[in-house]
Amino acid sequence: MISLNRKQYYLGSYRNFDAAVKARKAAEEHIEGSFEEWYLEWRKKTRRTKKSPDPV
Repeated sequence: MISLNRKQYYLGSYRNFDAAVKARKAAEEHIEGSFEEWYLEWRKKTRRTKKSPDPV
């Protein structure tokens, strides 16, 4: 989870630490710019499917 302007954004749950760190770092890279647009696009790309157990 990451917070911006008093709003929390869920970054998912991960089976391993490295995947969680990767998601957090990706979010941090976009926090200064158009974060909300990036977040919505990122969520579309990382939705869990049967083929990919980890969102990232």
